[in-house]
Amino acid sequence: MKIAVVVCTFPPYKGGMGNSAWRLAEVMAKLGHNITVFTSKQKVGLAEVSNNVKVVRLPTAIKIGNAAKLIGLETALIGFDIIHFHYPFYGSHRAILRAAKRSPQTKLLLHYHMEPAAGGLKGWLFKLERLFILPVLINRATTVITATSDYRDQTVLARYYQKDPDKFAVIPFGVDTDVFVPKSTNENHIKLIRLLFVGGLDSAHYFKGVNILLLAVSQAKNELASKDIFLHLTIIGSGNLLPQYQVLVNTLNLVNEVTFASSVETGELPKYYQTADVFILPSINQGEAFGLVLLEAMASGVAVIASSLPGVRQVFVNEQEGLYVTPSQPNALALAIERLATDRELCTRLGQSGRNTAVTKYNWHAIANQWQKLYKSTDENLRN
Repeated sequence: MKIAVVVCTFPPYKGGMGNSAWRLAEVMAKLGHNITVFTSKQKVGLAEVSNNVKVVRLPTAIKIGNAAKLIGLETALIGFDIIHFHYPFYGSHRAILRAAKRSPQTKLLLHYHMEPAAGGLKGWLFKLERLFILPVLINRATTVITATSDYRDQTVLARYYQKDPDKFAVIPFGVDTDVFVPKSTNENHIKLIRLLFVGGLDSAHYFKGVNILLLAVSQAKNELASKDIFLHLTIIGSGNLLPQYQVLVNTLNLVNEVTFASSVETGELPKYYQTADVFILPSINQGEAFGLVLLEAMASGVAVIASSLPGVRQVFVNEQEGLYVTPSQPNALALAIERLATDRELCTRLGQSGRNTAVTKYNWHAIANQWQKLYKSTDENLRN
């Protein structure tokens, strides 16, 4: 079975969608599928074939951020049995639809990662896309896949699901539980709690809520000082918003409590998780649909705190595997940080439970089995 994967970003470039698409393509190739990934051409790329996955980087006619019109995509997609389209990838929708029309037997899997949100002109463009292009994609798709039923039911997808629930499937993202593992020694720094954030610091990832996180750390720092407990936050990520976050750190007098690590390679991430006590995902809106970094932290045995958002709030069980807080509320986040800083037994217990969940529910073997069933059923429909 020949499968074409179309995605806007792809390693070695950082990004949740790109990394997720790569790992899934790699796992499915090992199961015997003929996988070709189509993405935009960058300054540096992977080898043409890597771990049995062929990577084709096409030149772009138009490129704005991650959106791009790939030259030659329509022709390149002819002859594949399945097109696995990681959505959103603005600029490539029409090529995919035209390719599918030229090959009626080709099955389209629409992998719905997130519903982008923005203000101004960009927000209007997103709205127009949802009104005029997304309905056509859903109508043409054999299956629409989301990571959680919660996100499906709380977004524009809800009305399409109500009309045709059999078209939809839920398959969560996965994590390599052999790479992201707990540290071998369980150090317990009674007087210091080490916080970690991993995410994009560019305008496209404004919804990550880094400013909310910094405000919460400032409040928690002041509350914990009287108990001789200290905080240190490491922020891993890069982007054009970094300077304004650095200014906020100075304004809040957090220079000694916050470290920015902007050049961390993907292969170095596991050790950063291993040195953390608490991982925080402070996202503010539905631009965050799941939180792959939560899985990495949980697999590493780190206690997690996350915003209670559609999709995200189904990743783990509140109070058993982590803590959820109200989005955009620094006070609520600060209280959660203080709670784990003063109750290290709870912190350890949440980390252990999170690790167990990552291994049993989110490891790539379990996720690959679900995709294998979907690919197989799609192939059987193709033959019929």
